[in-house]
Amino acid sequence: MGRRSYYGITGNGQTAALISPTLSVDWMCIPRFDGFPIFAKALDPHRGGCFSLRVDKPIRPISQTYLGRTNVLRTEVSVDALSITAVDYMPWGRPLLIRELLVCNTGDKAIHFPVRFAAVPTRTTARAYDKEEEDGIVYVSDAASVLACRTEQRQERIAPGETVEVRVVLAYGRSRQEALAALESAAAETADQTVRTWENWISSAAPIQLGNTDWEEAYYRSLLVLKLLCSEETGAILAAPTASFPAVPHGGDNWDYRYVWLRDGYYTAYTLDACGLHEESRRFYEFVFTLQEPDGSWRQPLYTIDGGNPSEMIISDLTGPNGERPIRFGNEAANQLQLDNNGNIVHGVWFHYRQTRDRAFLLRYWPQIKLAVEWLIKNWNQPENGIWEIRERLDHWLHGKAMCFACFEAGADIALTLGYKELSDRWREMADRVKRQIEECAWNERRQAFLQSYSDDAPLDISVLALVFYGIVDAADERMVKTVQKMEQPLVRPLQPTVGYTTADPYAGLEKGGLNIDGGIARYDYAHVPFYLPTIWLARYYLFAGNRQRAKELIDTCIACSTSLYLMAEHFDPRTRQQWGNFPQAFSHEELARILLEWHLLQEGSSVWLPTF
Repeated sequence: MGRRSYYGITGNGQTAALISPTLSVDWMCIPRFDGFPIFAKALDPHRGGCFSLRVDKPIRPISQTYLGRTNVLRTEVSVDALSITAVDYMPWGRPLLIRELLVCNTGDKAIHFPVRFAAVPTRTTARAYDKEEEDGIVYVSDAASVLACRTEQRQERIAPGETVEVRVVLAYGRSRQEALAALESAAAETADQTVRTWENWISSAAPIQLGNTDWEEAYYRSLLVLKLLCSEETGAILAAPTASFPAVPHGGDNWDYRYVWLRDGYYTAYTLDACGLHEESRRFYEFVFTLQEPDGSWRQPLYTIDGGNPSEMIISDLTGPNGERPIRFGNEAANQLQLDNNGNIVHGVWFHYRQTRDRAFLLRYWPQIKLAVEWLIKNWNQPENGIWEIRERLDHWLHGKAMCFACFEAGADIALTLGYKELSDRWREMADRVKRQIEECAWNERRQAFLQSYSDDAPLDISVLALVFYGIVDAADERMVKTVQKMEQPLVRPLQPTVGYTTADPYAGLEKGGLNIDGGIARYDYAHVPFYLPTIWLARYYLFAGNRQRAKELIDTCIACSTSLYLMAEHFDPRTRQQWGNFPQAFSHEELARILLEWHLLQEGSSVWLPTF
């Protein structure tokens, strides 16, 4: 089975658009990523709006590709005897989506074909758009934003063999005046300019040679996706550009990811730094330091693009593609306690320094780094909601404790680099203290595995591999080997569907299984579909353990299950190669780019790119 078509994405650092293989723009929020989705058909095919070609004959998709290693999307379709090629692009930092079309008559008769696109906005009880047309411009507006659309076609009668050029511009703003000004500015923009912008940007990435075209293309495509998730305005890095795309079929795990998770941003910034793209990482850390509280904490694990709290609301009259409910805009996880926050930032800043040797950057943020470490010294032993943001319980998560260790180790290295040896020694002792607790409490003798938390009935969870990645437990440690062997066993599916983890046992007496679901890897042993990130984490473990063959199998699984454009959601179905969850996902793409770089470095004779000290 080949990779499936799904959606292409393009963006401008303000928002992003998902474009189907039939030319329909099925997801777009204005005036920025976390605005209300003016087009949301990708979420709700019945009530979500779209921007689509208005014809009375079937649109047959032919192909969808990018113009080289750029985010300029090319889509080919046919309508009867007409062959239509569309090039979609969004100039970086400009409130525009521009579509350039070539319409060719491949038949033997002249065809009268005025190109018309219908802008059908998403209408819900929460937000209603009004539409009007004036002087050939269609305006779609609500109280917070305005979209203006204009189509330019010089002739509508197309002779046999003739090709007609058409240009369509969507412009947006917070007012009609802003949208109209953006629309007029589009005359100065061309696809060639945007292609050059992307080519120049990707040329700064660390080159890799893997002897595998799919792997190399997946690497560069992943980096290009990550750039699309970077806010040009603030430096924020988003988890994904979409909201409430169902994580599992017919389930209730429908979450809004259009926000800045400190964890997701750290992983993405880490990968960008590893790949030589330091400006985006630096801007991310500069942004998150503006969010730090006076006591050194970050009061929430995720923020809006400008540092606010994304309060959650239920959109009652939208559903997922299969009727999934509830649909959520905003995310209450912002109110949780996640102890990895400080570790993510302090360790990420240390890695950024190691890659750039920017001592001035360390000195600038040293007072805040010190506050972050000292706050965690007082709070590291609290129970928390954990990496997967389980809403129903607090616990001592192994992943969270590993990130506390990482915070103290990285903080100690930063302090020593800046000449604070006494402080460095004290923080190093804190790292040793956390490590000792993990040694005493993490191993579950009865279950013969490291589990998600210290609790005896905790699930098997991929996130315990952080113990290896941060140098707490060796990959060859017999306990970790046994844990991974359990992970590789098939997952025993629950008797009843569950939405997230609850205190009730979803297995109703069944022996808990492993994490392997049809060749993909789940994040914990009560999951329903595999997750790209855990699949790649397990591959990384095998790289550390020296088992390249198994690592390759897992990488191949992820790439085979990505879309025809090498794009990945959060979850996937290895049997159907269908994407599940918000799309495309930063977690998935940063992990894939990083492990492919690590593979390249191994081939070049370097050690694996460990996030250790």
